[in-house]
Amino acid sequence: MTVGIGAFCEGFENVILASDCRGSYEHPRLGPNDEMGKQFRLPFGLYADIAGYFSHCESLIAYLTDEMEGLKKLPEVLLGHIRDAIFLAQAHELRFRFETRFRNELGISFEEWKESTNPRIHRAGRAIIRSTVPMVELIVGGFTLDTCVLLSTAYKRPPEIVSSHVTIGSGGEAALAQLDRRAQNPHYSFQRTILHIAEALQEAKVEPTVGHASDYVILQRNATRRFKARDPFVADLIEKYKNRNSAELDEDEEARAKMKELIYKDNNSGG
Repeated sequence: MTVGIGAFCEGFENVILASDCRGSYEHPRLGPNDEMGKQFRLPFGLYADIAGYFSHCESLIAYLTDEMEGLKKLPEVLLGHIRDAIFLAQAHELRFRFETRFRNELGISFEEWKESTNPRIHRAGRAIIRSTVPMVELIVGGFTLDTCVLLSTAYKRPPEIVSSHVTIGSGGEAALAQLDRRAQNPHYSFQRTILHIAEALQEAKVEPTVGHASDYVILQRNATRRFKARDPFVADLIEKYKNRNSAELDEDEEARAKMKELIYKDNNSGG
């Protein structure tokens, strides 16, 4: 598993997506891969954080990309369209998992099961449907023409609109607890929010499946940038504000200027 974080700041003018880089294996002889990519570019300048089984996550991202590509025929794409695209991608992924298990365990297709009149086959099929869970947690962030976007979903749950911040993954609970301790909200400055996210990623390492941070994605209405998450300045900032209120950071122009130096163009964004 992993940790992923999505948060608004600067009065909803920025969306920040952060994640770690560790990929773990169930096989006891295989150690972790500490440079796994868990952030994906989507159509319309949106980005996604993933957590879960990597094969399931990549499959869902492929379905989601296809659904979003289909939105390009619309005169304008709104938040509701993105939410529906996630919902449909989840349905495709779930149906694929159903189909695989029906063929492997019952030797028939999902459609053949629906047409069957055998009670035993129907009971077995219903059990498969109840127990099949795509092992995917997802955050999608960015902007549409009408609004900012921060959506999150996990497993079979529907995509929900996030009002401030959200976390996913095995380290998500620890990360969320830290963000809430800091009372993170969308009106905090960029520099204060960066500190809070860095602290949350650090707290998430209580889970051994969580590794070091990848560079954050900084999404604005007409631009996508990256932030150097592992720069020593970030570690120094965490140490400086350990057990201290972070409110003064909102007015700290020196820290803001330093953080701007750690932002670079995302060459994959086209922005």
